[in-house]
Amino acid sequence: MGIITGGFYGFPAYDKGMLYIGASDGILYALNGSTGQELWVYVALPYRMDSLRLMDGIIYTVAHTGEYIADGEQARYLALNATDGTVLILRDENGYTSESGVVNIIDGVLIAGFATPTTNDLRAFTTGPGGGDLAWTAPEITDTAIESILVVKDVADPLISEGVIFFGNDAGEVLALRLQDQSLWWKVDLKELANRQEIPLPSIWIQPTYSADRLYVATSVGLFVLDAATGEFLWGDLRNRIPAKVLVLEHAEGPQVIYLRYLNYMESRTAACPPAGAAGGISSLALAEEKGPAAPTPSPAAGSQTSSPTPLPSSSSPQEAPLPSRTPSPLPSPSPSPSPPKPQQPAAGGSSCPVCPPAAANCSSTPQPQPPTQSAAAHELAVSIVLGTVPAPLLKLDRSSQDQVAAAVAKAIGAKLLGSSGRVQVTGVAYSGGSSSTQATVRLLVSGLRRGDAAADAAAALEEAVLGGKLLRPVASPRGKAGSGGVLAYAVVKTMIAVVQ
Repeated sequence: MGIITGGFYGFPAYDKGMLYIGASDGILYALNGSTGQELWVYVALPYRMDSLRLMDGIIYTVAHTGEYIADGEQARYLALNATDGTVLILRDENGYTSESGVVNIIDGVLIAGFATPTTNDLRAFTTGPGGGDLAWTAPEITDTAIESILVVKDVADPLISEGVIFFGNDAGEVLALRLQDQSLWWKVDLKELANRQEIPLPSIWIQPTYSADRLYVATSVGLFVLDAATGEFLWGDLRNRIPAKVLVLEHAEGPQVIYLRYLNYMESRTAACPPAGAAGGISSLALAEEKGPAAPTPSPAAGSQTSSPTPLPSSSSPQEAPLPSRTPSPLPSPSPSPSPPKPQQPAAGGSSCPVCPPAAANCSSTPQPQPPTQSAAAHELAVSIVLGTVPAPLLKLDRSSQDQVAAAVAKAIGAKLLGSSGRVQVTGVAYSGGSSSTQATVRLLVSGLRRGDAAADAAAALEEAVLGGKLLRPVASPRGKAGSGGVLAYAVVKTMIAVVQ
């Protein structure tokens, strides 16, 4: 059985009994899918591969050198022969890219988003044995970083079937571009909804999911479900972060939405079983095609968050005629505070809405258990961070690199929680595997927090930084040249554990 030393961030690929995985240690592994036996590997260091796509015997990926957007970050478009790992395409690109969702290959081109500190654009590259050329680019389509995009084409909805590029950004915006000329179709700012719900502003780094005319957007504050043709908000679960791509299963009675939610919850929701409880800004789960009593008219604030998609002229092509719009039936405006449940109203035809079965049937109308509230006496936080692609023996000896880790933890927690007396110190570095080990566990203690209940908030801030790939900021030199980046030049955070003491 093959041993994979790195973590995983994106989608693997599988075909004809072979499993292909791009790991955070910078290695692509080809394994026997039945036995796990390693058949071949491709080392891409200092580049790291997230998701892979296998088409016509070729593995495609866009790798990157760092974990965040900074000067000198590089990307590499790779295509390998799936049988033996022979390199067919190798093209270097300037900028940061990270595709944790399905790699988008449409009409013979691979499309990905790229970002630098000053620019954000989409780029499309030709595929196949003779590919690797830049097919087109869509520059300056957004002011903030793009991390994951979704391209949809040839679906039942005539408004989407010609091809649409969906993506979110760090500013909490969701955009839809026409595939044909990359012109803007619609844009929705989710910050307005978050402000009305009095929750933190959302950021988006996970690939959205498209299914049956709907776009499911996972964000740092919860799940937003939009009409894919208009951007109209349909429903959401805004209790907490959604850390992975959403899975949607279509049934005759409507969609079943399956997603992970922060603090170890997995949700399975249908129209008959909406998110339990009203706290946290959870709106009604409703389907646009449902018929029933007229819903309350949305407030002006709610109605202003989206607009009918208006076509914009392409800089290189004549202005197109507007696409037809689809207007969903009115939906309830989400309530920012808990309210007593209302009796179910009969639907059209005289039948009443189905009642959720008991909790054992994977659908509950009762609030889910919440994590225990930390004691006001908790003032310290013990943190263990597992780092990959580091020279572990050197890290154990290098105090300045340890201080760099401590400073990154302090920055992620923030001055408001640490206060003037807060302190983050490294209490130890451990590793196994001898002098060639590339994985180390750094243990830290966070003490002197400003409030007695701040330890739990500090743990949440650290987790958000880790999940967003922003805890450590490597200092590798441009184009990944070794020797000037220090011990943490290519460090990758693989795991973090925070325990309130």
